[in-house]
Amino acid sequence: MKIQFLIHQFYPTSQYGAETYAYHLGLGLQTQGHQVSVFYRENHLPRQFGLRQRLLEEELEVDGLPVHRVFLNPRYGVGRGAFFHFLTTFYNPAIEEAFARHLDRLRPDLIHVHHLLYLSGGLLAVACRRGIPVVATLHDFWYFCPNAQLLRPGGEICGQNPTLHCGACMKALYGGRIPRAILPLGAPFFAWTRRHLRRAMSKVQILVAPSQFLLDEYVRQGYPADRMIMVEHGLPEQGLDQIVRSDELAYPVRVGYVGSLTRHKGVHVLIDAFRRIPPEQATLDVYGSPDPFPEYSADLRQLAVGHDHIRLRGAFEHGRLRQVLQDLDLLVVPSLWYENSPVVIQEAFSAGVPVVASRLGALPEKVQEGVQGLLFEPGDVESLAQVLSGVLADPGQLMALRQNLRGYRNSFDEHLNRISGLYESLLSPRAGR
Repeated sequence: MKIQFLIHQFYPTSQYGAETYAYHLGLGLQTQGHQVSVFYRENHLPRQFGLRQRLLEEELEVDGLPVHRVFLNPRYGVGRGAFFHFLTTFYNPAIEEAFARHLDRLRPDLIHVHHLLYLSGGLLAVACRRGIPVVATLHDFWYFCPNAQLLRPGGEICGQNPTLHCGACMKALYGGRIPRAILPLGAPFFAWTRRHLRRAMSKVQILVAPSQFLLDEYVRQGYPADRMIMVEHGLPEQGLDQIVRSDELAYPVRVGYVGSLTRHKGVHVLIDAFRRIPPEQATLDVYGSPDPFPEYSADLRQLAVGHDHIRLRGAFEHGRLRQVLQDLDLLVVPSLWYENSPVVIQEAFSAGVPVVASRLGALPEKVQEGVQGLLFEPGDVESLAQVLSGVLADPGQLMALRQNLRGYRNSFDEHLNRISGLYESLLSPRAGR
């Protein structure tokens, strides 16, 4: 089967959750005999990109995965300013034309969408006109929330009708001199944007959500429940299941965070809570690149000043993941937004590392409280400090959580079979193929 992945960004320049999942899924499907290729837009323009050049396309290979990436010259966008910058996050005729040429050349049997941000909703119509079935995995809320996180500029979680606050988000995200007085007038436009993307996604035959929470949110926003299915993300073990854990707990306990250093991930909440933990009880290692959000990273460093047991380690190559998790006794996921299915939780469980997570979004689905880890109230420094202090003062509890994870099983082969089974259901004679 020839499968075309569509994603907003990809390896090697971007290695966040959606990209990591798509990367491993693509490699895994190849081991089953499928031909998988990736189409994505690269936002970091190369030096050889001429000022008068509209579009640049490149073919490359990432660990055996054929990749077709496109660079779009912003001078040839649909306009200038914050409004048009926002418009190009979901509407790009030039990319639609490039994708049409790519499909006509490659002729895939099926398309698997992982994200359309900065690509174009019209890509699905391009596929539909060629009779190519489409599966889409939902990774966040972008198809009905411009910033994909259901968070307002001040960090508050959006309520039942996020459209009312979209104008303020556009101003915060994309800049531009937008008079505050006209921001409420943006609501009808954003309502249209959501309808536009929902119409585009109506061409998807199967919508896959990695959590029940995410599935329910999309149904609440008008997406058809009969075309949605919940399938937990799958990842290869990467040797994590071979880590040998001691039957005794040594102090100081090694606590860690692995992920993006951005405010909605709540790293400042973790560091603030950890300032109350005695150094002889535990250390905290924070892994993540400071480059995407340097001001926030500087705030984190300042927050940790005077607390030598809190260490900001920076980013690491993904090949070092096993060593990083082997050196941890406890992982914290202190998110302030509705997380859906953080792959780092699966990786931690595979490595025998219990997780302390915010009681928010899909995290209570992913971390069974008292069995695989513990939960705390999101954004509440005192709540997190109390949970950490409690588990650090009771080594038996932490060892029991670790013991429970010895039976954790994340079968990547089963996940691959589940996904390829969805593909086959669309290509069977009964599906009209």
